Order: sequence, then C-alpha cells, then structure tokens
Amino acid sequence: MFTKQALHAEVSPNERDNSCRHAPCFDRWCKRFDDLLTHQAQKREFRNYIGGLLGESERKNLSQMADNAVGVTYHRLHPWCA
Repeated sequence: MFTKQALHAEVSPNERDNSCRHAPCFDRWCKRFDDLLTHQAQKREFRNYIGGLLGESERKNLSQMADNAVGVTYHRLHPWCA
C-alpha cells in the first residue's frame, strides 16, 4: 500500500493532478450538481468530499478524508461541512 508521500515522490506534478480523478460514473453523477456550483474549485472539492464519504475509511471526519486522498487538504474540504 502506498502512502501519500510515497505516491507524490514517484509521480511528477502533472501526473499527480491526473491521479486524483474519480471513476467516470462518479463524475457523471456529480455533474448533476455542477449548475449549483459556480467555481471550478467548488466542483473539485464537492467531488473530493463526496468521494471521501463514499471511501473505504471507517472514520468519516474531514481530517481522515484529507489524509486518505492525494492532493486534498483539510482546509479545502472544511467549507463543505460548515
């Protein structure tokens, strides 16, 4: 199993951005809400938040979700719970 640090060390910055993509069926489902979100950052973090909720982690707090995902930080996820 790779840690977030190990994955970042083995992947270039351009590849790192693409490695965070979700499955096509997940993106299609999330697109239903795109008209409600006005900025790209909102759309991206909405997908990260929902992906964290649906993820395999037993703990569903923001800190754990951010730690489990590559390129996701606690501070970017926080507005989705406020």
